[in-house]
Amino acid sequence: MVYVKRPNLHLIGVPECDEENESKLENTLQDIIQKNFPNLAKQDNIQPQVIQRTPQRYSSRRATPRHIIIRFTRVETKEKILRAAREKGHVTHKGKPIRLTADLSEEEEERRKKKEKGRKRRRKRRRATTTITLYST
Repeated sequence: MVYVKRPNLHLIGVPECDEENESKLENTLQDIIQKNFPNLAKQDNIQPQVIQRTPQRYSSRRATPRHIIIRFTRVETKEKILRAAREKGHVTHKGKPIRLTADLSEEEEERRKKKEKGRKRRRKRRRATTTITLYST
């Protein structure tokens, strides 16, 4: 079976709580949507297909909480949430800032990083080629 990441949403910075399970994570998602995007909460009944934390990879004493991956049944649901987050600009949960991103494959992330690196290089080159001519009298 091929696992498609396209309908997945990635939540970064949501604090972990004790004995966290899928229903608690679902309640957390609903809370984030209702407080940050009330219009979206009224329009759609947003139900995730699967919601879970990423596995523990490093030290359990690390500063940042594990990310949450949410899989929706429809890609449009994910896109609506991302669009609303982009428009709002600052998304919070319990007063702390969180980030919402599309869950991309490693290949796609690498491709985007290379593209951004090229853009930065071109901008830097453009700045370097802009010359200032001083006229002396």
